[in-house]
Amino acid sequence: ISCGLVGTYNVAKRSVRYYFRKFLKLCVAFQLPADERSASSETVCSDAVRSWGMEEEITAFRDLYRKVRYGEKEETEAFKREAREIYKKVKKKASER
Repeated sequence: ISCGLVGTYNVAKRSVRYYFRKFLKLCVAFQLPADERSASSETVCSDAVRSWGMEEEITAFRDLYRKVRYGEKEETEAFKREAREIYKKVKKKASER
């Protein structure tokens, strides 16, 4: 028997983190120095902004990730949608280069 609230919370909390990990993998795929284990999210985002522009979106993405990751904010459906949309925009822009 599973508790729906606990399971939902865990899945929701991973969602923004999931899209941010995909963003990091995208950076690696485009040969940005984005080693997930050693680079800070600030460094990775700075490199992405230099390569792809989109400073407002990437900064918002990082801020959202940090708030959810470190428990400043509990994730909502709106946060998940926002993370997904930002990731899609960045991926599209990166693919155009």
